[in-house]
Amino acid sequence: MSARMRHWVLAACLLAYPQAVRRRDGHHLVDLALELAERSGASRQALSFVRGGLAARAAGIPRMALVAVGGVAAAAVAIGGLTVQGGSRQVEVQSCAGPECSAVAAWAAGLERSGWECDHSSFREDVTWQCTRS
Repeated sequence: MSARMRHWVLAACLLAYPQAVRRRDGHHLVDLALELAERSGASRQALSFVRGGLAARAAGIPRMALVAVGGVAAAAVAIGGLTVQGGSRQVEVQSCAGPECSAVAAWAAGLERSGWECDHSSFREDVTWQCTRS
């Protein structure tokens, strides 16, 4: 799996967390998961995100609903057949929401001028930039 795809899968699984957690810690969680995925695999990190996010949302939700959502998420990851390929790439990730996104976009543009490849993904007002260099 490419670094871009690994980042996309982890960022998608991060959506299991409440929005406040994603805003506060999303960048750090994805960055850490990408580092850990190098050693333990992206599948394990993706499932860890889903499990942790569901636990964070668990207050007030009936247990059966949590089991159903967790099962569907785990099946989606398993069906996707996530595999990790080795490689030597440097990855930088930044997340933002609202007015601070212009500074993060400028950061990504600066990296692109230096030869990096940058891509971004959005969910509602949350934006995550990933820049890679071989």
